[in-house]
Amino acid sequence: DKEIISVSGTVMLISKDYYQNVGLLDEDFFMYNEDQNYSWMGLMMGYKHFLSVKGRVFHKYSFSKNKNKMYHSEKNRLMMIFENYEKKTLSKLIPIIIFNEVAMLVYSLFNGWFSLKIKSYVFLFKNRKNIEKNRRKIQANRIVGDKEIFKKFESKLDFSILNNFIVKTVVNPIFIVYKHFI
Repeated sequence: DKEIISVSGTVMLISKDYYQNVGLLDEDFFMYNEDQNYSWMGLMMGYKHFLSVKGRVFHKYSFSKNKNKMYHSEKNRLMMIFENYEKKTLSKLIPIIIFNEVAMLVYSLFNGWFSLKIKSYVFLFKNRKNIEKNRRKIQANRIVGDKEIFKKFESKLDFSILNNFIVKTVVNPIFIVYKHFI
């Protein structure tokens, strides 16, 4: 078995202890990133995740640039950031979060889902009280700080759809340097 940061929602085997302490997948996420959020919550509670290297699961899936997928993925990505990072970490990340959001706004504008990106902000604003409530609960239950968890996270975008010249030569170097300094 190999230790990994995040499990896949396609299939996961969790212990009774993990379930009782971390709970269930967050229904607010609806679809996309809920497994990453669940894994992040587990990391904050001191759990480790493993991949069974010899295990085989067949999951029929084909990636598509569905605009609704981008809406859910974006709102959920931001919910994860706002709920899971400690306040001191968030304060250090504000400049890179803003940089990333401007980049995503431009990307969404050129790829036909700008209105859905704006809709993700509207969702976050309308649900800010619930997000803050979840944040308080998550932060109260954590036993591992961001300093330890942050070491495990990548500081670059490594996603086939965004594997282009600008990401490789501009965005990723900025992310890597920024992570190094904070």
